[in-house]
Amino acid sequence: MEPIYRINDRGDYVLPRVIAGTSPALAALIEGYREAFFGTGDDCADRQDSAAMQVKDFAPSNLADIAAKILIGLHYADPLCDGDQLATFTEDAPCTRLALEIILTGLGELSNLAAGPPTDESNWDRALADYIKADAADNEAILAYSGMEGGDDKQAIDAADAYQDVTAERWSSARDIMMKTPAARLADVTIKVDVAAASLRNDHFNAIKADILRFAHGGGRHG
Repeated sequence: MEPIYRINDRGDYVLPRVIAGTSPALAALIEGYREAFFGTGDDCADRQDSAAMQVKDFAPSNLADIAAKILIGLHYADPLCDGDQLATFTEDAPCTRLALEIILTGLGELSNLAAGPPTDESNWDRALADYIKADAADNEAILAYSGMEGGDDKQAIDAADAYQDVTAERWSSARDIMMKTPAARLADVTIKVDVAAASLRNDHFNAIKADILRFAHGGGRHG
């Protein structure tokens, strides 16, 4: 496997601009860190500190995010560059408190993700509650808009239509999060079945399959 860095003529480790699979939100924070590092002005150091803190506090959604956080931590410990690329050389670098926090939190998150997604009831119950709330709000918005159709108040109708677009997006997001969250109880899988029957999406059916297999191997509660 090819390393994600290269070593330049000075012996510095030149880091990739982005790691494949890094979530767009974290990639944007890392780009902000780069801009602060390569920027000019008296506040550059402060802006780099702030950008590094945002990277540290970012909650990763995959292993690539964690690797990207650790790389930024290594760069922050000894910030160098090679042209327009970030580089570092940590052998004699002062390991600042923030750099150490970025590295340690990234490693801790890597350990948590490696152990697999949480399946405790609180996560499922929260995801289910969010979906039920979003579903109720979207249904209410649909009814409100339907009741206005054919009326004379175009501004109110347009506002109701725009609001329904917002509630529909929230409903879709809450639905997908709920489907991805492992069901805490076998009976709750029927909720996912109803959703999948309406959406006919492969990822929704795969989520149900994963739950059933987990329960078949002793995971979760059967009540």
